[in-house]
Amino acid sequence: MLRRGVTNKRALLTGASVGLAMLSKTSALLLLPFVGAALLWAGWREKRSLKELIAPALSYSVTTLAVGGWWYARNFWLYGSPLGLSAHLNTLWGRAEPVSLLALLPEIPLLVRSFWGAYGWGHIFWPAPVYLALTLGSGYFLVRSATRLLRQREHTGATLALAWLWCGGMLGALLYWMQQVEAPHGRLLFPALGAWALLIAAGMQELRRPRLTRLTLLTLATLTALAPGVRIWPAFAPPRLHPLPEEATGVLSYAGRVRLLSVALPPDGGQAGAELAVRACWEALQPLTADYMVFVQLVGRENSRVGERHTYPGLGRFPTSLWPVGSYFCDTYRFPVAAWAPAPELYDVLIGLYAAETKVQLPPHNPAGEEVALPVAATVRIAPQGTAEPIPEHVIAYRLGENIELLGYDIPDVVRSQQPLTLTLYWRTGAPLMADYKVFVHLRDTAGVIIAQHDGQPRGGRYPTTAWRADEVIPDTHQLTIPTLAPGQELQLLIGLYQPETLERLPVSGPEGALPDGTIVLSLPTTGE
Repeated sequence: MLRRGVTNKRALLTGASVGLAMLSKTSALLLLPFVGAALLWAGWREKRSLKELIAPALSYSVTTLAVGGWWYARNFWLYGSPLGLSAHLNTLWGRAEPVSLLALLPEIPLLVRSFWGAYGWGHIFWPAPVYLALTLGSGYFLVRSATRLLRQREHTGATLALAWLWCGGMLGALLYWMQQVEAPHGRLLFPALGAWALLIAAGMQELRRPRLTRLTLLTLATLTALAPGVRIWPAFAPPRLHPLPEEATGVLSYAGRVRLLSVALPPDGGQAGAELAVRACWEALQPLTADYMVFVQLVGRENSRVGERHTYPGLGRFPTSLWPVGSYFCDTYRFPVAAWAPAPELYDVLIGLYAAETKVQLPPHNPAGEEVALPVAATVRIAPQGTAEPIPEHVIAYRLGENIELLGYDIPDVVRSQQPLTLTLYWRTGAPLMADYKVFVHLRDTAGVIIAQHDGQPRGGRYPTTAWRADEVIPDTHQLTIPTLAPGQELQLLIGLYQPETLERLPVSGPEGALPDGTIVLSLPTTGE
């Protein structure tokens, strides 16, 4: 109508198109005022009277409402609102209260990425530089388009102005929608793609650099052509199958149906507060009809879980009902380790299978075929969060054996009767250790009588000395149960390491030279209360 003039036929066809758009997207309701404004603008430019515009305006309005208006009347009848917003707000992604535009800023990067290309369930992306280049490049062309708009008159200027208004209207509608609902989806801007492309093309034309234009179009065409094979197919392709090695024993088997052939972990283990990747290789021992889920759990002292992942094999790409017999595949499971996980310590990696509907696990068996209580597939060392070394309150310097040092300890200022006493020792080794030593902590009175003691492997048995890394500082806590003490009674704390098989203690040397009996003696006061 802007280019060729206003007629009843064009108004009727436009009304039918707008009505169909209204049935497709609620945001298309913005077309009602935009088309109405264009109709009046064209009529004013053709110097038509208001009476002459009534017929095409009626044709447009009646056709639009007849084709698309009934849907909004239905919404009002069912939900009490023409837009039916309540049905969306009552979903999981509806917000309890509308948020401010400022609160939407963290969602804008996802909005931009999903506008340019987010495949699958919106979780498959291009590398970040691709989105940056596309956004900056299109922004440059839009600036050139705006420059052209300021210089244009007549038809082209009006068309560009409406295109700008339409893109702005779509963006405003989406931001309003995002204030009500968690929906940073770039596809909701797609109703403006026609106007967007027009503005980009106008900016390219204004630039008058055909080589740059051709390069831009070639880049976009290349990304489009590469998307299926480079981004989409690899994300959904099933894992690669490998021939079975001879005499494979595996780590665990499950009800005689599935075997876990091997488990691989990062050489340096994991870290509290960081992501851990567990690679597992699977084999079907017989054809499977059910689709089992895989669970991977990181379990530490007192069976505490500090990380876990539940998923289908291949992240859903390779369900167990498709597993062939006679070959194996490998799968990687990534999950965060809790920041509060005690560290450094060794953790058990549990890997199992279960039916999603019933939550019943397939019973695990060891390589000898014996059923085991827990499907422990491996152990992994978890390092503490951060890089700062722990510092003891009381600094000392003792060497046990050739490589182990006791750097210090933490202890309450007062030892109280019938109260638990918590002692933290700080160890360090200069080289990897070949034996698992036990720590002994004895509390004796001045008469030489042991009144409390605790023997055990470091860190409650979760970090044996063979797992220690060279030059790391290991806090090691022991707790003693204190009996009734006399007021002011003096006590001595005896500390050392020994081999549990032979009970032989490691020799100890300190600032005063070699110590007898492989024992470090510390004096402690008490109130006896």
